[in-house]
Amino acid sequence: MTISIQHFPDAFRSCGPCPGSELMDQLSQQADNGSGIVEFETFKSMVIDNAHLVDGIEADTLSAFSVFDRDDDGTNMAQECKHVFTAIGDVLDDEEASELIIEAEPNPKGRFQYGALVDKILRL
Repeated sequence: MTISIQHFPDAFRSCGPCPGSELMDQLSQQADNGSGIVEFETFKSMVIDNAHLVDGIEADTLSAFSVFDRDDDGTNMAQECKHVFTAIGDVLDDEEASELIIEAEPNPKGRFQYGALVDKILRL
């Protein structure tokens, strides 16, 4: 069994570890033996070796959202978060950010429970 190098990042992330773009590029280069194909045993051992990338991800994600929780009530402003999603770090395009905000289910005032969003994201 093999995995095409172009599908490697999606396959890798579907197993749990969620490295950022730069680390994912490094892992893809490491996995590619020049043929554009990753052997399953190589893939499996890379997932196992990088399982630590999952540790603490929920707490880290909640902590990141809490920075924007001005009222300390577990909510964020949807528009403010959309701006952050499209401007900082591994940025999303406008359509992706809009889809994420829709998943957040903001209330009529534009606020959403970020803990519920984090649960949805991590349970995908």
